Amino acid sequence: MNLLLAAASPSPSSPPFFQFVDMLMGQKYDSSSYLIVLKILIVLTLMLYNVFALVIIRQTGIMGNTIETGISPFMKLFAFLHFLAAIGMVVLALILL
Repeated sequence: MNLLLAAASPSPSSPPFFQFVDMLMGQKYDSSSYLIVLKILIVLTLMLYNVFALVIIRQTGIMGNTIETGISPFMKLFAFLHFLAAIGMVVLALILL
């Protein structure tokens, strides 16, 4: 048991998150592999959020057709601007990451 713990102990110079992951994995990986996986997960999460933004546009349109109010066009505009902001976040993430 002590041999397993000694082999899995992370180096003290790495950041705490990487020490924790190294402890769980029992292996030593370089930090660039963590960052690549993290970047991919961030971009995929933002793309999933874009699907959510599309659902908001659809639901706002259905609601605006069902209940006619004076504020419906503004709500549709806000939903569309929200979708554009979500697309902008994905583009920004692809550029910066």
